Amino acid sequence: MPTTKANGITINYEVHGDGSPLLLINGLADDLSAWGYQIDEFAQHYKTIVFDNRGIGGTEKPAGGYTTRQMAADAKELLDALGIERAHVLGVSMGGMIAQEFAIAYPGTVDKLLLCCTCSEPSEANKRLYRIWEETAPILGLGQMMKEVLLWCFTPEFLQQHPNVAQETEEALTGITQPVEAYLSQLNSIQVHNATARLGQIDAPTLVLGAPKDLIFPPFQSEQLRAGIGGSQLRFTEHGGHGYQWEAADEFNSAVLEFLRA
Repeated sequence: MPTTKANGITINYEVHGDGSPLLLINGLADDLSAWGYQIDEFAQHYKTIVFDNRGIGGTEKPAGGYTTRQMAADAKELLDALGIERAHVLGVSMGGMIAQEFAIAYPGTVDKLLLCCTCSEPSEANKRLYRIWEETAPILGLGQMMKEVLLWCFTPEFLQQHPNVAQETEEALTGITQPVEAYLSQLNSIQVHNATARLGQIDAPTLVLGAPKDLIFPPFQSEQLRAGIGGSQLRFTEHGGHGYQWEAADEFNSAVLEFLRA
Protein backbone atom coordinates (compact mmCIF):
# COMPACT_ATOMS: atom_id res chain seq x y z
CA MET A 1 0.00 0.00 0.00
CA PRO A 2 1.24 3.53 -0.69
CA THR A 3 2.36 5.82 2.11
CA THR A 4 3.17 9.50 2.35
CA LYS A 5 4.53 11.93 4.92
CA ALA A 6 1.86 14.19 6.39
CA ASN A 7 1.87 16.28 9.57
CA GLY A 8 5.14 14.73 10.66
CA ILE A 9 4.11 11.07 10.36
CA THR A 10 3.94 8.41 7.66
CA ILE A 11 0.33 7.76 6.63
CA ASN A 12 -0.89 4.61 4.93
CA TYR A 13 -3.62 5.20 2.34
CA GLU A 14 -5.41 3.89 -0.75
CA VAL A 15 -7.14 5.67 -3.64
CA HIS A 16 -9.94 3.96 -5.56
CA GLY A 17 -11.87 5.14 -8.61
CA ASP A 18 -12.07 8.47 -10.39
CA GLY A 19 -14.17 11.60 -10.21
CA SER A 20 -14.69 14.15 -7.46
CA PRO A 21 -12.60 13.26 -4.39
CA LEU A 22 -14.34 11.64 -1.42
CA LEU A 23 -12.32 11.29 1.79
CA LEU A 24 -13.45 8.61 4.26
CA ILE A 25 -12.30 8.94 7.89
CA ASN A 26 -12.32 5.88 10.19
CA GLY A 27 -13.58 5.42 13.71
CA LEU A 28 -11.74 4.36 16.84
CA ALA A 29 -9.56 1.25 16.41
CA ASP A 30 -10.60 0.87 12.75
CA ASP A 31 -8.10 0.70 9.92
CA LEU A 32 -8.94 1.40 6.28
CA SER A 33 -10.25 -2.13 5.78
CA ALA A 34 -13.34 -1.03 7.76
CA TRP A 35 -14.67 0.49 4.50
CA GLY A 36 -14.99 -2.91 2.85
CA TYR A 37 -18.73 -2.47 2.27
CA GLN A 38 -18.32 1.04 0.84
CA ILE A 39 -15.21 1.28 -1.32
CA ASP A 40 -16.37 -0.59 -4.41
CA GLU A 41 -19.70 1.22 -4.55
CA PHE A 42 -18.37 4.70 -3.82
CA ALA A 43 -15.44 4.26 -6.21
CA GLN A 44 -17.87 3.81 -9.10
CA HIS A 45 -18.76 7.49 -8.75
CA TYR A 46 -15.96 9.21 -6.80
CA LYS A 47 -12.21 9.17 -6.30
CA THR A 48 -12.43 7.48 -2.93
CA ILE A 49 -9.55 8.04 -0.51
CA VAL A 50 -9.22 5.81 2.55
CA PHE A 51 -6.39 5.85 5.06
CA ASP A 52 -5.28 4.68 8.47
CA ASN A 53 -5.53 7.33 11.18
CA ARG A 54 -2.47 7.85 13.34
CA GLY A 55 -2.20 4.98 15.77
CA ILE A 56 -3.64 2.19 13.57
CA GLY A 57 -2.77 -0.04 10.64
CA GLY A 58 0.15 0.98 8.47
CA THR A 59 0.25 4.56 9.73
CA GLU A 60 2.75 5.63 12.38
CA LYS A 61 1.77 5.37 16.03
CA PRO A 62 3.51 8.17 17.91
CA ALA A 63 3.24 8.29 21.69
CA GLY A 64 0.98 10.68 23.53
CA GLY A 65 -2.74 11.38 23.61
CA TYR A 66 -4.08 12.36 20.20
CA THR A 67 -6.75 14.96 19.47
CA THR A 68 -9.35 15.13 16.75
CA ARG A 69 -7.92 18.48 15.66
CA GLN A 70 -4.49 16.86 15.28
CA MET A 71 -5.93 14.04 13.20
CA ALA A 72 -7.85 16.54 11.07
CA ALA A 73 -4.48 18.10 10.26
CA ASP A 74 -3.20 14.63 9.32
CA ALA A 75 -6.10 14.25 6.88
CA LYS A 76 -5.61 17.72 5.42
CA GLU A 77 -1.92 17.15 4.78
CA LEU A 78 -2.70 13.78 3.21
CA LEU A 79 -4.96 15.54 0.71
CA ASP A 80 -2.24 18.14 0.14
CA ALA A 81 0.29 15.38 -0.56
CA LEU A 82 -2.13 13.87 -3.08
CA GLY A 83 -2.62 17.23 -4.78
CA ILE A 84 -6.31 17.39 -3.83
CA GLU A 85 -7.54 20.91 -3.12
CA ARG A 86 -11.17 20.13 -2.36
CA ALA A 87 -13.07 16.97 -1.39
CA HIS A 88 -16.25 15.61 0.08
CA VAL A 89 -15.47 14.53 3.64
CA LEU A 90 -17.24 11.66 5.41
CA GLY A 91 -16.42 10.55 8.92
CA VAL A 92 -17.91 7.81 11.10
CA SER A 93 -17.83 7.83 14.91
CA MET A 94 -14.38 9.18 15.89
CA GLY A 95 -13.95 9.94 12.20
CA GLY A 96 -17.04 12.15 12.36
CA MET A 97 -15.41 14.14 15.14
CA ILE A 98 -12.26 14.48 13.05
CA ALA A 99 -14.43 15.59 10.12
CA GLN A 100 -16.00 18.33 12.28
CA GLU A 101 -12.57 19.71 13.13
CA PHE A 102 -11.53 19.38 9.48
CA ALA A 103 -14.53 21.42 8.29
CA ILE A 104 -13.95 24.09 10.95
CA ALA A 105 -10.21 24.43 10.33
CA TYR A 106 -10.18 24.04 6.52
CA PRO A 107 -13.53 25.28 5.18
CA GLY A 108 -12.19 25.88 1.69
CA THR A 109 -11.20 22.22 1.38
CA VAL A 110 -14.65 20.74 2.10
CA ASP A 111 -17.22 20.32 -0.65
CA LYS A 112 -19.92 18.36 1.20
CA LEU A 113 -19.66 17.06 4.76
CA LEU A 114 -21.17 13.87 6.14
CA LEU A 115 -21.14 13.24 9.89
CA CYS A 116 -22.15 9.67 10.65
CA CYS A 117 -22.90 7.93 13.98
CA THR A 118 -21.00 10.62 15.83
CA CYS A 119 -21.33 13.52 18.26
CA SER A 120 -20.02 17.02 18.91
CA GLU A 121 -19.10 16.29 22.53
CA PRO A 122 -19.29 13.29 24.86
CA SER A 123 -22.50 12.72 26.79
CA GLU A 124 -22.42 11.68 30.42
CA ALA A 125 -23.01 8.10 29.24
CA ASN A 126 -20.13 8.40 26.77
CA LYS A 127 -17.77 9.61 29.50
CA ARG A 128 -18.53 6.58 31.63
CA LEU A 129 -18.19 4.19 28.71
CA TYR A 130 -14.88 5.71 27.61
CA ARG A 131 -13.55 5.40 31.16
CA ILE A 132 -14.47 1.70 31.21
CA TRP A 133 -12.65 1.17 27.90
CA GLU A 134 -9.64 3.10 29.19
CA GLU A 135 -9.46 0.98 32.33
CA THR A 136 -10.25 -2.35 30.65
CA ALA A 137 -7.97 -2.31 27.60
CA PRO A 138 -4.65 -2.55 29.50
CA ILE A 139 -6.00 -5.38 31.67
CA LEU A 140 -7.79 -7.60 29.16
CA GLY A 141 -6.01 -6.55 25.96
CA LEU A 142 -7.80 -5.18 22.92
CA GLY A 143 -8.73 -8.55 21.45
CA GLN A 144 -10.78 -9.55 24.48
CA MET A 145 -12.22 -6.08 24.99
CA MET A 146 -13.45 -5.93 21.38
CA LYS A 147 -15.80 -8.84 22.10
CA GLU A 148 -17.65 -6.52 24.46
CA VAL A 149 -17.47 -3.58 22.06
CA LEU A 150 -19.21 -5.75 19.45
CA LEU A 151 -22.35 -5.62 21.58
CA TRP A 152 -22.35 -1.83 21.40
CA CYS A 153 -21.94 -1.77 17.62
CA PHE A 154 -24.59 -4.23 16.42
CA THR A 155 -28.26 -4.50 17.27
CA PRO A 156 -29.64 -7.56 19.08
CA GLU A 157 -31.77 -8.25 15.99
CA PHE A 158 -28.70 -8.45 13.77
CA LEU A 159 -26.87 -10.74 16.18
CA GLN A 160 -29.94 -12.98 16.37
CA GLN A 161 -30.58 -13.12 12.62
CA HIS A 162 -26.97 -13.31 11.43
CA PRO A 163 -25.00 -15.33 14.01
CA ASN A 164 -22.42 -16.49 11.46
CA VAL A 165 -21.63 -12.93 10.40
CA ALA A 166 -21.46 -11.89 14.04
CA GLN A 167 -19.02 -14.72 14.76
CA GLU A 168 -16.83 -13.76 11.80
CA THR A 169 -16.85 -10.13 12.95
CA GLU A 170 -15.93 -11.12 16.48
CA GLU A 171 -13.02 -13.19 15.20
CA ALA A 172 -11.82 -10.27 13.11
CA LEU A 173 -12.08 -7.88 16.03
CA THR A 174 -10.27 -10.19 18.42
CA GLY A 175 -7.42 -10.35 15.93
CA ILE A 176 -6.77 -6.62 16.21
CA THR A 177 -3.06 -5.80 16.17
CA GLN A 178 -3.27 -2.19 17.38
CA PRO A 179 -1.00 -1.68 20.40
CA VAL A 180 -2.90 -0.84 23.57
CA GLU A 181 -0.90 2.37 23.94
CA ALA A 182 -1.96 3.51 20.46
CA TYR A 183 -5.59 2.61 21.21
CA LEU A 184 -5.48 4.73 24.36
CA SER A 185 -3.94 7.57 22.36
CA GLN A 186 -6.88 7.43 19.93
CA LEU A 187 -9.36 7.04 22.76
CA ASN A 188 -8.07 10.27 24.28
CA SER A 189 -9.19 12.13 21.16
CA ILE A 190 -12.85 11.26 21.68
CA GLN A 191 -12.64 11.84 25.42
CA VAL A 192 -11.53 15.46 24.93
CA HIS A 193 -13.39 16.27 21.69
CA ASN A 194 -15.81 19.18 22.05
CA ALA A 195 -16.87 21.15 18.98
CA THR A 196 -20.39 22.03 20.10
CA ALA A 197 -19.77 25.76 20.55
CA ARG A 198 -17.95 25.92 17.19
CA LEU A 199 -20.37 23.98 14.99
CA GLY A 200 -21.77 27.25 13.66
CA GLN A 201 -18.43 27.79 11.90
CA ILE A 202 -19.17 24.88 9.55
CA ASP A 203 -20.50 26.29 6.29
CA ALA A 204 -20.26 23.22 4.04
CA PRO A 205 -23.52 21.52 3.04
CA THR A 206 -23.83 18.91 5.78
CA LEU A 207 -25.69 15.65 6.30
CA VAL A 208 -25.91 14.26 9.81
CA LEU A 209 -26.62 10.57 9.32
CA GLY A 210 -27.68 8.67 12.41
CA ALA A 211 -28.91 5.17 13.19
CA PRO A 212 -32.12 4.57 15.14
CA LYS A 213 -30.59 2.06 17.55
CA ASP A 214 -27.13 3.56 18.00
CA LEU A 215 -26.29 2.76 21.63
CA ILE A 216 -23.10 4.83 21.68
CA PHE A 217 -24.35 8.02 20.02
CA PRO A 218 -28.15 7.82 20.14
CA PRO A 219 -30.46 10.10 18.13
CA PHE A 220 -30.35 13.04 20.57
CA GLN A 221 -26.65 13.48 19.79
CA SER A 222 -27.38 13.55 16.06
CA GLU A 223 -30.06 16.16 16.82
CA GLN A 224 -27.46 18.21 18.68
CA LEU A 225 -25.21 18.21 15.63
CA ARG A 226 -28.01 19.24 13.29
CA ALA A 227 -29.07 22.06 15.60
CA GLY A 228 -25.54 23.42 15.73
CA ILE A 229 -24.79 23.41 11.99
CA GLY A 230 -26.83 25.93 10.06
CA GLY A 231 -28.71 24.50 7.10
CA SER A 232 -27.65 20.94 7.84
CA GLN A 233 -29.84 17.94 7.10
CA LEU A 234 -30.64 15.15 9.55
CA ARG A 235 -31.47 11.65 8.40
CA PHE A 236 -31.69 8.25 10.06
CA THR A 237 -31.34 4.87 8.44
CA GLU A 238 -34.30 2.59 9.02
CA HIS A 239 -32.14 -0.19 10.44
CA GLY A 240 -28.89 -0.61 12.28
CA GLY A 241 -26.99 0.54 15.31
CA HIS A 242 -23.61 2.15 15.75
CA GLY A 243 -22.02 -0.16 13.20
CA TYR A 244 -24.63 0.57 10.57
CA GLN A 245 -22.04 1.01 7.82
CA TRP A 246 -21.68 -2.79 8.12
CA GLU A 247 -25.04 -3.89 9.51
CA ALA A 248 -27.15 -1.78 7.13
CA ALA A 249 -24.57 -1.11 4.43
CA ASP A 250 -27.09 -0.75 1.59
CA GLU A 251 -29.06 1.89 3.48
CA PHE A 252 -25.90 3.67 4.58
CA ASN A 253 -24.41 3.73 1.10
CA SER A 254 -27.66 4.86 -0.53
CA ALA A 255 -28.07 7.74 1.93
CA VAL A 256 -24.49 8.88 1.33
CA LEU A 257 -24.72 8.75 -2.46
CA GLU A 258 -28.12 10.45 -2.53
CA PHE A 259 -26.76 13.37 -0.51
CA LEU A 260 -23.60 13.68 -2.60
CA ARG A 261 -25.54 13.67 -5.86
CA ALA A 262 -28.11 16.27 -4.76
